[in-house]
Amino acid sequence: NLASNELGGFQKNFNSGHFCRHCLITYEQRLIPLTDISFVPRTHLRHDLIVDRIVSNNDGQTLFGVSGDSWFRNLIGFHPTESLPPDLMHDTAEGVCPLIIRALLKEAVQQRILTYAQIERRTSSFIFGFYDSSNKPPPVKKQHVFHSNITGSASQNYVFSGYFRQFSIILLMI
Repeated sequence: NLASNELGGFQKNFNSGHFCRHCLITYEQRLIPLTDISFVPRTHLRHDLIVDRIVSNNDGQTLFGVSGDSWFRNLIGFHPTESLPPDLMHDTAEGVCPLIIRALLKEAVQQRILTYAQIERRTSSFIFGFYDSSNKPPPVKKQHVFHSNITGSASQNYVFSGYFRQFSIILLMI
């Protein structure tokens, strides 16, 4: 993601401002369900106007998540709002997977299949395989399931989601 943002002329951090290359959602709005928010998509025209403003100001400021022109601005058929690939590892492992796991664990608690204490105990004592042990995710605590989200890096969440698939199959069989 960082390299794509550099090539596209977007800001090089993802924890403030307008961090998405596809729309103008802000960091503060990121936890609001998409059904409860309306956000403005990045279009060729809107993006090009922002780039023109940055170039004319020449003050190094980032506007709406854009820090400057794309390295590939002269490449025929290329536009940074459409031509850069999404980062599937981070979008899934840090985005979608933790949300799904959290929802499933929350449902397991509500259905009295598991308690929060059991979830924390099982996730802290689980023995991961040799190749996954270096990316062992942190234990899932009550506040992660109830209030916030599953924590961990992209690689930790990827490992956890792989093992969680097996866990969810067992839950479906109960």
